[in-house]
Amino acid sequence: MAGTLILRGHVRDQKRILGFVVLIVAFAATSATFDSRWLSGILLALAMGALNTVFTRDGEISFGVTYMTGALVKLGQGLVAAARGGSRTVWVRHFVMWASIAVGAALGALSYAAIQKGALWAIVLVLATIYAVPSKRAA
Repeated sequence: MAGTLILRGHVRDQKRILGFVVLIVAFAATSATFDSRWLSGILLALAMGALNTVFTRDGEISFGVTYMTGALVKLGQGLVAAARGGSRTVWVRHFVMWASIAVGAALGALSYAAIQKGALWAIVLVLATIYAVPSKRAA
């Protein structure tokens, strides 16, 4: 809901969404520093939901970036379509998304095991760096 409100229903502004996500993850990292796991969890869920609105087209989410099972189902459907003579490459983007989620989860777990509460600050740093890169539309 927050991501959709930020988009105002008609403007596709990924930078605005990413800025919101950076801010929310920073708040989550701060709350984790003070051992407030429940607040960190709520804030991270909010950030993940908002991040899904980055790929909005015509008011609908065209590609959810946090849907592990959805990406896997679409991968399977694409493979079946390719086997039946349809597009031979439509499944690739779903595989890349699923693999990205799986690798991100593994790296997140490993980084948390290694640096614990600092792991969220590492995520804030990565997201803020992405946010700072000028968009193609701005150039």
